[in-house]
Amino acid sequence: MQTSAQLVPNAIEGDEEAWSNLFRQYNPLLGHIAVGFGLSREQAADAAQNTWMSLVQNLGRVREPDKLQGWLSVTMRRECIRVANSRKRELLRGDWDAEDLGVEENALTRVQREEEEEALRRAVECLPERQRVLILVLSETPRPSYHEVARRLSMPVGSIGPIRARALRHLQHLLAEPADGTNGVVHV
Repeated sequence: MQTSAQLVPNAIEGDEEAWSNLFRQYNPLLGHIAVGFGLSREQAADAAQNTWMSLVQNLGRVREPDKLQGWLSVTMRRECIRVANSRKRELLRGDWDAEDLGVEENALTRVQREEEEEALRRAVECLPERQRVLILVLSETPRPSYHEVARRLSMPVGSIGPIRARALRHLQHLLAEPADGTNGVVHV
């Protein structure tokens, strides 16, 4: 097996076999790094692809080809951190609306969804003021950071999580109790 010091100059010259050998030699390392960050298979592939693209763009600037493994490791870790941080900012949704999928929903499904949304709105209105305001602010899109919420609501950052948890428990309780005297449960 050729070393990085042997492969890098050839890869710079456009030798496809040198690139293939670099890929075979170092791609398992990139996969191992992604596993350490808990990325999904797709996220790991994206991070690895970005790492390889960065190498393509910067290979001519590599001064010490024998240290390519370290360069790839650092670059992959940075990509994994970027992917992990972007994953935290994603809006997670349990159910997709039909319109999100480009499908027309039928009348019954639309009515059920609207009833559930109305039940949730009524339940939020029943929350104590501090909990209600916090839930409404945290429901904004894009979701504000806890620091932004703390500034806007004049509350310590450390109190946001516990108040949010109490509000969600309260909402769960309110939604489980039928408001109209029936014994149905509204799922949101």
